[in-house]
Amino acid sequence: MFKLRRFLKHYKKELILGPFFKLLEAIFELAVPLVMAQIIDKGIGNNDSDYVWKMSGLIVVLGICGLGFALTCQFFAAKCAYGFGTELRDALYKHINKFSHAEIDRFGTSSLITRITNDTVLAQNGVNMFIRLAVRAPFLIVGAAVMSMTLDLKLSIIFLIAAPIITLIIVWVMKKTVPMYKKIQKMIVIFSILFVTIFLGKYHTYALTPVSNEIYDGIDVSDWQGYINYSEVKNSGIQIVYIKASQGTSIKDPYFDINYENAKANGLKVGFYHFLEATNTEEAKQEANFFASVISGKEPDCKLAMDYEQFNGSGVEEINNISKVFLENVKMLTQKEVIIYSDLSNAKNTFGTELANNYQLWLAYYGNYNGLYNVNSNWNYWIGVQYEDRGYINGINGYVDRDKFTREIFLSDTSKIPNTQNNLDNINTKSIAYRVERGDTLWAIARKYGTSVGEITSVNNIENPNLIYPGQILRIVTNTKVEGNETMGTGSIIYTVKRGDTLSKIAVMYGVTVNQIVDLNNIQNPNLIYPGEHLRITSISMPIYSKKEYNEYKKYVVRRGDSLWRIARWYGVSIDYLVNLNNIKNPGLIYPGQIIYI
Repeated sequence: MFKLRRFLKHYKKELILGPFFKLLEAIFELAVPLVMAQIIDKGIGNNDSDYVWKMSGLIVVLGICGLGFALTCQFFAAKCAYGFGTELRDALYKHINKFSHAEIDRFGTSSLITRITNDTVLAQNGVNMFIRLAVRAPFLIVGAAVMSMTLDLKLSIIFLIAAPIITLIIVWVMKKTVPMYKKIQKMIVIFSILFVTIFLGKYHTYALTPVSNEIYDGIDVSDWQGYINYSEVKNSGIQIVYIKASQGTSIKDPYFDINYENAKANGLKVGFYHFLEATNTEEAKQEANFFASVISGKEPDCKLAMDYEQFNGSGVEEINNISKVFLENVKMLTQKEVIIYSDLSNAKNTFGTELANNYQLWLAYYGNYNGLYNVNSNWNYWIGVQYEDRGYINGINGYVDRDKFTREIFLSDTSKIPNTQNNLDNINTKSIAYRVERGDTLWAIARKYGTSVGEITSVNNIENPNLIYPGQILRIVTNTKVEGNETMGTGSIIYTVKRGDTLSKIAVMYGVTVNQIVDLNNIQNPNLIYPGEHLRITSISMPIYSKKEYNEYKKYVVRRGDSLWRIARWYGVSIDYLVNLNNIKNPGLIYPGQIIYI
């Protein structure tokens, strides 16, 4: 309660005057028994009717004055209490608007409604009662005790005996009623859920539970984890590994092959996922083709997964159409079942019933995944849940996503995925991913890579060509030689050696072996390479062109309600670190969809 004092700072006058007038009311109320005693002892005892009438008039005056003081106190108490409630409710509303989707999902809409309405009213009433009773109650108790002993000491003994008995009764009643109050609060939340449901006309089973009770421990990985010791991972109790295979129409995760081979070699069950970037159904088909081509010839144990969370301004209907086309094409090309990876907010508000009826859910929910009740979603069950994104596992340096999967995650057919023709008809394989640096403009980037501003804005779906920011990733389609790294067709690049490079370092960067680089470039001495030398690499990804190695940092996509302070606390770094790393000019201004490197 003391934390709420700041909401009373504008009502200091009311906090003083309210109890003061309540004290006056108590004084006048205590005076009434004294006057009554005088009427009985002197007026009735002496048969003095004039005295009785005079003192009766005094009682009336005392009552009217007491009533006036009580109403005045109530006025100040109500003004203070309702002002307090208004400011508290406003602060709660502003605070809730800063929540991320994950936080809103964790608390629940109905619970937040209860906090703003019912709980605020209770706090408001508490302030009102405090002003009216904080002075009056103790003064009346002490005053009544003193007066009783003054009038008749023997009779006052009854009062002194009764007081502790009444106190014990009150304590007993409170012990019984407090648990009942908590139950009523839970019932209020439930009734709020039902009311919102009926009012909105959306009735579902308000729970997201596992499909079955047979649960497996898992992780999902990408190039952000770097090299992984899968022997230690398995010894840590992990049973399933979901591996990022691809992104968009041309980016293959550089650690995909090595993750797959090492996980399989250590007896772990593997699954593959694709990070979808499509903005229309045609791009969705191309991404399905690319995903299928990347994983062709592999033997997954688990269902394939679509990770679609950056919608680039697409509407709900278009998002569902894109998802449907991608999922259907992946299933057709691979002959494998596919599932949807989604956070709770998108599972509730974005992905529709058609997708929910045909594809199972891998849910991102950071918290108690066993407590997914009172949630409204088109899915009633999850096949997997990503319950932590800052987990630690032996064999992995840094954070890793941790998951729980049900036995339904496994494929019934674990044969090799058939070879798939990579039909990317409209994709120029000479493309790079470029990280925007401070001072960059689209005109300068276009000139550097021999393309146009219109081409860059079209490929990257940029609405305002004048608004790009440091750290933003742009896909550049070019036919000119790229300084540093040149793409040479799908899965092949020309790499320009930099100072400090070694073949082993380059091999790890692109997920290939030193021997593969040596054989492909006819290198006589693997220990002798020099800056400026061009090496052809049969790569499994296109690296991001940057002053720094692209896989040096973890990438975080800003969500609604995020702040640098929250992101810094989440990842255990300082705000200054994020500001300097991402060249952020205004630490108070970040926006949903922005890429933050950690």
